[in-house]
Amino acid sequence: MLTKIKNLEMKIFQIKYIAFLCILIGIGACETDVETALETVERGGTVKATVDPEHSSINLLADIETLTVEFDLQPFDANGNDGDLIDRLEISLQFTPNEGATTTPVIISTETDLNTRIVYQVTDMVDLVEGLTTDDLGPSDVFTLSFNVVMTDGREFGPANTAAAICGTAGSNGTCTINVPVICPSNTEEFVGSYSSEITASNFAGFIGNTNDVTITFSGPEPFRYTISDISALSYAPFGGTEYPGDIFDICGVPQMQPTTTFGQTTDIGGGTWDPVNGVLTLNVFEAFNGLSWTIVFTKK
Repeated sequence: MLTKIKNLEMKIFQIKYIAFLCILIGIGACETDVETALETVERGGTVKATVDPEHSSINLLADIETLTVEFDLQPFDANGNDGDLIDRLEISLQFTPNEGATTTPVIISTETDLNTRIVYQVTDMVDLVEGLTTDDLGPSDVFTLSFNVVMTDGREFGPANTAAAICGTAGSNGTCTINVPVICPSNTEEFVGSYSSEITASNFAGFIGNTNDVTITFSGPEPFRYTISDISALSYAPFGGTEYPGDIFDICGVPQMQPTTTFGQTTDIGGGTWDPVNGVLTLNVFEAFNGLSWTIVFTKK
């Protein structure tokens, strides 16, 4: 009887050993498949543009004949930052008036030197847009430059087929588009200071009437960018929130809040106003995660 038990134990051990070997073989096969698949993936490339803040917008009150838009290029592909796998960069231009439709894109330049500074004369940009003259430019008009990277094997990567995480964020290796706004000089002394804030309207009754004391500071690098220390009037505090800062652009007296985050992505929905005489700033805001909107009024102290 004892011999049978020992034989049974030996058979069980052999079965377990064989099963273990099969598992190891299976894992090895999976790893080989994965490695083979990764090795056959064709990698793309991007080109990152670092825009010169002093040449990032079009000042309506300056001499437009002398204005330029300037940015530095740096390529990135599977071989690093030399751009060996990139054949060329096609940069196209579109124009969006404050009131009107965006124009059809046209190629403004094709670049093969991808480690260089690009300089565009604003007058040349205007000339590329059919029917547009420098006299037609107005506040909140925007020129948009779009990047299309053409690889040496013919593949192309642009805004339409490249994830924002790759070419659309500040920390990414590439650039999808550059917006060049038409602006006026902003009066910094009028804007900066201490303000009281109050939410005067909202689709959530719990927000209405909430207040907070805030500051507006000049933040740059654009000559029209400011930071508000809180754009929520502490309305999220009862739910575990805090103050939520936001940047605004003063575009020729029209405030435009840049996307920020409260309890979700928070954006300007338009209609904001700035009264420099009385020091009153109004913003209309929407928070996407909870579907909340509010109007907040800032009054300078």
